[in-house]
This record gives sequence, C-alpha cells and structure tokens, in this order.
Amino acid sequence: MILPDARSDDVRARVADSVARLDRRHESEALRWAEAVSEFDESETR
Repeated sequence: MILPDARSDDVRARVADSVARLDRRHESEALRWAEAVSEFDESETR
C-alpha cells in the first residue's frame, strides 16, 4: 500500500480542495447514519 505524505504541500492542497467541494447536506446525512449505527452496535455489544 502506498500512502501519500500528508506533509506534502501538494497533498494538503488536494485534500483542502476535496473538503471544500463536499456537500454539507450529504455529509450530515452520512454522519447521522454513522452515529445511528454506532449506537446500535454499542447497545448490541453490552
């Protein structure tokens, strides 16, 4: 597996560009789903 060096200015610029283009509505939906699943999983493991 090859991972880019996160300290590279080029990598940082590409990540910043990707983050700037995220759709807040879709990201919020994904976070709500992840939270719902983690709560479900948490109650199942106890």
